[in-house]
Amino acid sequence: MKKSLLVFCFVTMALGVFAEGDNVEDVEVTAQVVPKLDITTEAVEFGTVVANTDNNKPEKLGKIIIKGTGHEQKMKIKFADASGSNWTENPNDLKIQLVNKEHSENKLTYTPELIKEKGGFKSEDGNTTMNITGTLKVPENAVVGNYSGVLKVKVWYDEI
Repeated sequence: MKKSLLVFCFVTMALGVFAEGDNVEDVEVTAQVVPKLDITTEAVEFGTVVANTDNNKPEKLGKIIIKGTGHEQKMKIKFADASGSNWTENPNDLKIQLVNKEHSENKLTYTPELIKEKGGFKSEDGNTTMNITGTLKVPENAVVGNYSGVLKVKVWYDEI
């Protein structure tokens, strides 16, 4: 009896579903394609510096050139040291270590800084250029030689 009642309920519900009229509607699907963001960089060059000095300024400013920004989409940019573990929107928060490859225990400390033009960064022909300056601290015990380090940069579209 229970099985018969169960079958009856199932058949009744199935007939009720099929008895309703078909109601079909289309869902429009759209997309807007924006250009891919590409980054190129130019090095910050301090040239020759003296041991036991602070606030050394670069001889040549560095550049970050972002291609593909010539439309209404806003972009985000973040910076990190060579480890890439702590990303920040403000590069001044970072202390970049420059290392002498022959004496890796010797390090110089670079504090990066973006130079902002009035009204933001310079944008031209779909490219945005950011100039980078900063200061370099050279300790008293710095070994003579060449030093290098890395400032990581990543960009992406905001609100896409």
